[in-house]
Amino acid sequence: MDAEAGLPGVLAACRQWRPNLLVHESCECAAVLAAELSGLPCVRVAIRTAVTERVILAAAAVPLATRRSKLGLAPDPASERLLAAPGR
Repeated sequence: MDAEAGLPGVLAACRQWRPNLLVHESCECAAVLAAELSGLPCVRVAIRTAVTERVILAAAAVPLATRRSKLGLAPDPASERLLAAPGR
């Protein structure tokens, strides 16, 4: 996962394509950040078990919190905003 590296490309795609919804893999966080920055809803597609997803996102919480702060987004210290998005 490298949300910082992926974010510029996802934001550019949002500007160009103007989607109504972003769909992302459950541990891919650039799309979630881009959705929040663009005011778009997002849906996650899980390719892992819910337990694995929580473990991975808990490990990513600190780096993501730093990135969220730099972007001016609301804090999400336990990655709960990522998990709150509807998933399938």
